[in-house]
Amino acid sequence: MHILHHSPHHRLLRSIAGIGCAAAAAIFLLFPACKPKGVQTSDGELVEAPTADEVEAMTAPYVSGHFEDYTDGFLSVRDKTPAYRKQIVALMKQRHRQEAQERGGIQFERIVSIQQSVVHPRYAEAFLIRSFRDGTREQVGQPLVFHNGRWWLR
Repeated sequence: MHILHHSPHHRLLRSIAGIGCAAAAAIFLLFPACKPKGVQTSDGELVEAPTADEVEAMTAPYVSGHFEDYTDGFLSVRDKTPAYRKQIVALMKQRHRQEAQERGGIQFERIVSIQQSVVHPRYAEAFLIRSFRDGTREQVGQPLVFHNGRWWLR
């Protein structure tokens, strides 16, 4: 083994090994960048997972007390009557008021993760942590559905 360190072939072998390691490292580092964006549906559509910014834009109105805007983000409310929408807004206000009485209200909300279904790519779940003014926290799973080119609350 000691002879190998001093042989002329050692430099060549070392160079080849170095290049091989560098190439392997480059492939390993670039692999996530080569990963396809989104998941392909059974009908061939490529659906990208919702971004944190999209989820935040949909859930932030609830935290800030803008219940009409929050309700507008639900696919199920989209085609309903104004009376039904009004009922949903009233339920959201009631829940928000109850959280304020029990826990002092929501102090902030942060997104922990967003998981898109591989089996059903038009469905995803955003996992949020809500921190309340009394110091308690709650993990919330917010289902999402992809419809007509955008993500909606479900």
